[in-house]
Amino acid sequence: MVIGLKHGKARPDDEAAKEKTYQLVRGFVSRFRERHGSITCRELINADISTPEGLQAARDRQLFATVCSALVKDTVETLEELLE
Repeated sequence: MVIGLKHGKARPDDEAAKEKTYQLVRGFVSRFRERHGSITCRELINADISTPEGLQAARDRQLFATVCSALVKDTVETLEELLE
C-alpha cells in the first residue's frame, strides 16, 4: 500500500507508474522472502491464527509482541530502502 501511495497511478492511463509500482512490490516481496523465508503470516510466526486455538497459542507465546513487531520493523526498514 505504501509503495502504491508513493508511485501508483495518478491517472487511469498511467501505465508507466503502474509498472514501476509492480516492480517495486516484486522487489519488496523478494527481499522480505529472502530475509524471512516466507511472506505468509502462518509460516512467519509458526502459528495458525485463523483458528481460536492457534490464536490463543500465539497470544500465549507472545508472538504479536515479539515476532510480529520485529517483522513490522523490518518491513518499514525495507520500504525505506526501496523508496529512497
